Amino acid sequence: MRSLSFEDWLMDFFCTEHPGHDYILDDDIPDAYADWISGMDQLDLIELADKYGRYLYQKGKEAFIKGL
Repeated sequence: MRSLSFEDWLMDFFCTEHPGHDYILDDDIPDAYADWISGMDQLDLIELADKYGRYLYQKGKEAFIKGL
């Protein structure tokens, strides 16, 4: 089972689900991501970590079922 690291998952989340991502150019993503993550509230980051945990759980569950 290969899954995204937390940082890679956050970057993916930022690019696909973060409000306003549609207007960001590819060249500006690293700077926009850095601004977003550095300005994030700690509780919001904890909430995203919970979502990442659910992502890992689902990937592990899928891998386990395929292995049976």
